[in-house]
Amino acid sequence: MLSRSNFLAYKDLPREEVQVPALGGSVFVRTLSAGEWDQFETVNVKVKGKDFRARIVVATACDESGVDIFRVEDLAPLSKLAKTALDPIVEAALRINALTEKANEDGEKNSGSAPTTASVGG
Repeated sequence: MLSRSNFLAYKDLPREEVQVPALGGSVFVRTLSAGEWDQFETVNVKVKGKDFRARIVVATACDESGVDIFRVEDLAPLSKLAKTALDPIVEAALRINALTEKANEDGEKNSGSAPTTASVGG
């Protein structure tokens, strides 16, 4: 049986490398913590999917060590990139964070723009 210490000692946020053909390279995408996911969900409910792709990229794109590579202030410039530049990251983020395709569709339908990240907006 798992103990309190088993839970509190767990630090692993899995990540994977994702190729971004439109930009000619790769980036890592990480799993969100429970708190980051709660914050992401809250922000996206408030803004009804505005800049969803950029937000999810900001929240999950990281380096090989798991350190975030974007900040909240990067939302506007990321939102101006071609959808094809962000889609590989968004698709990986949705998959490794076990987010439903419906969540992605809802974000697109409500905003007409790309998804955004978890640690954004708090």
